[in-house]
Amino acid sequence: IPRWKSDPQKSRITIRQLATHTSGIADAEQDDLPHDRLPGWKGAFWTRKPDPISIALDQAPVIFEPGTGNEYSNPGMAALAYAVTSSLRGAPESDILTVLQRRILEPTGIAEADWRIGYGERYDLDGLKVYANWGGAAFTPRATARIGQLMLQKGAWEGRQLLKREWVEAVTSYAGMPKPDRTLDPAPASGLCWYTNYDCGWSGIPHDAFAGAGASQQALLVVPSLSLVVVRN
Repeated sequence: IPRWKSDPQKSRITIRQLATHTSGIADAEQDDLPHDRLPGWKGAFWTRKPDPISIALDQAPVIFEPGTGNEYSNPGMAALAYAVTSSLRGAPESDILTVLQRRILEPTGIAEADWRIGYGERYDLDGLKVYANWGGAAFTPRATARIGQLMLQKGAWEGRQLLKREWVEAVTSYAGMPKPDRTLDPAPASGLCWYTNYDCGWSGIPHDAFAGAGASQQALLVVPSLSLVVVRN
């Protein structure tokens, strides 16, 4: 992220920290206020005006030393979206939406009408086409279940290896970063953008379970040892 090069804290933030909510970048939430009542940069981030990616990169402060704590950060996810898109510069599929569509969703038979990402919007920034990854996605339950089945099968689908097996195992395993505060809530440990139950934070569920979760209690749970994929919308 070039604009972070001269920042004494942000210049040391790693991809692993962004993907595990351990970067220290503040979340765009405050006092349980609804998003349309949040002040300053936090409100602007959620209204996505004029550009939530730039707001996340330039205005969201670092509130603890990167890599020393765990606090959920939507702007941290936005920074990850920018970084991943930057890594695709010049590639045949040069943005997250196109990669997802061509490499994952079309091969698994997920119809175009059954999904969307990024609130249906795109942000042109620094010569990149960046899509929101912290929210604004909509998948039907069956589409979500197919993603879970792909991960259960270690990236294989009908005889094709769509994702490298070792990367599926890496992102759904404990990433070795600080865990969230479990004083009041049995919050799971983090893989890379997935939750993992490696230390049985979710009691009564096998330790190999991993999950994704969204707003309004939406959840995708995968338990490889049970060959189980569960979707709740």
